[in-house]
Amino acid sequence: MLIALMTPALAMHVGEPNSAALAQAGTAHDALADLEDGGVPAGVLTPITILTTDAQARDVADWVKGQPAVRAVLDPGAGGNRRDGTALVTVLPSEETSTTSWQQTLEQIHAELAAVPGVLGVAGSGAAAIDFAQDVYGGFPAMLALIALVTFLLLARAFRSWLLPLKAVLLNLASLAAAYGVMVLIWQVGGISDALWGIPATDAITMWVPVMVFAFLFGLSMDYEVFILARMRDTFDTNGSTQDAVITGIGRTGRW
Repeated sequence: MLIALMTPALAMHVGEPNSAALAQAGTAHDALADLEDGGVPAGVLTPITILTTDAQARDVADWVKGQPAVRAVLDPGAGGNRRDGTALVTVLPSEETSTTSWQQTLEQIHAELAAVPGVLGVAGSGAAAIDFAQDVYGGFPAMLALIALVTFLLLARAFRSWLLPLKAVLLNLASLAAAYGVMVLIWQVGGISDALWGIPATDAITMWVPVMVFAFLFGLSMDYEVFILARMRDTFDTNGSTQDAVITGIGRTGRW
C-alpha cells in the first residue's frame, strides 16, 4: 500500500495553483468569468515580463510573438516601459504560467532568451515560481539524505542497534513519500478534491506545503519512534522479555 501511494509523488509539480482551484464565487471570480466569456484567456493573470535593452526590445517582442501558447505581446513603447536605455516587454500567455505545460514552455523561452544579446532578465509569477522551486527543492534530496543519516547515527547510538534505526528511517521516509503521493492524487490530479469538495485539479502543489509537511511529519514520526522504542528498551532491560517490551511500549506510548 505504501508503494502504491508513494508512486504519484514522482509526478509532483511544485508551484502556484491555477485560478480554477481558487474561490468559486465572489466578485473576483465573476470578473474572471466575464473575461473568459469575452475571449480573454486566464493567462492574463500571470503575465511574463522581459527586461531588455532599448535597442533590442522590438526584436525580442517579435521573437516572443512567434512562440507557441503566447496570446499577445505588449509594445514596450507605451507608458513607462522604457527608461535609461532599457525596456520592458510584457507577454500575455494563453494559459496561466502555473500550469505544468506552461512552466516547461517558460523554461524553454527563458533558456533561449538567455543566449539573446540585450536580454537582461525574465520575471513574472511563473518565472518566480521556477526560481523558488529550484532554490528550495534543488537540494531537497541531499537534505533528506543528510537528515536521514544524522537521524540513523543518533538512533544507533541511543538504541545500540543498527537494525532499529534503519527500520525507523526507511519507514518514516516511506510514510513521507506516501503523504506526498496522497497530496498529488487529491489536489494536483484533482479527481478526489473535485468529488469531495467541488474543487478542480490545482495542477500544482503550493510551493511551501511539501517543506511544511516534511518538517511536521518526519519530525513527529521520529519523536514517537524514539518514545516507543525507549519505553520498549526500558521494559526489556527490566525483565528481559521482548514480547513484554513490545506490548508495554505500544500500550503505554503508541496509543497516545
